[in-house]
Amino acid sequence: YTLEAWVRIDQDVNEEHIIAFNDYAGGNGLALLHDQPTGRFKFRDCERTGCVQVLSTTVPQVGNRYYVVVTVNRQNQGRLFINGEREAIFHSDKRPLTNALLTIGGEYDSVGGTPIPTSFFHGNIDEVAIYNHALRHMKIRAHYRAGLWARRG
Repeated sequence: YTLEAWVRIDQDVNEEHIIAFNDYAGGNGLALLHDQPTGRFKFRDCERTGCVQVLSTTVPQVGNRYYVVVTVNRQNQGRLFINGEREAIFHSDKRPLTNALLTIGGEYDSVGGTPIPTSFFHGNIDEVAIYNHALRHMKIRAHYRAGLWARRG
C-alpha cells in the first residue's frame, strides 16, 4: 500500500495526524503524522511493544510544503519518503484495516470505549492518496515533480 499527501505545518506544538486508521473502539492502527516531541514526520503501524515507528530525517519547518509518502510492498518492506527522497526503511506486516475509521487531519482515541476525534493537524493537507499497492521510487519522484510544477502557477 501507499499513503501520500502534501502538507504544510502551521504550528509546531502538538502530535498531529495526517492520515490515520483506527478501529471502531478508537484503537490505533496505521498512521502518518507530525510527531512530538521530535518535530519530525513519523509512520507507525500501532503503538504497542513490537510495533514499527519510523521517523524522517527531515525536520519540517513551519510554513513550508512537504510531500510525505509511506509505501509497504508485498514483502512487507516499508519506505518513508519526504519530497521524493527516501529517508527511512522499515519492515511492517500490518495493512490498513478494511473496516477502519479513516481520518485525514486527525485520529480517533477511545474515551470510555467510545472513539472521539483527536490529534488534529494544524496546517494544510492536500492531494491525499491511498493506494492498494506500493508506488515505486520513480513514480514518487514524478508525483513530487508534478506537485512542484502545479504549485508554480
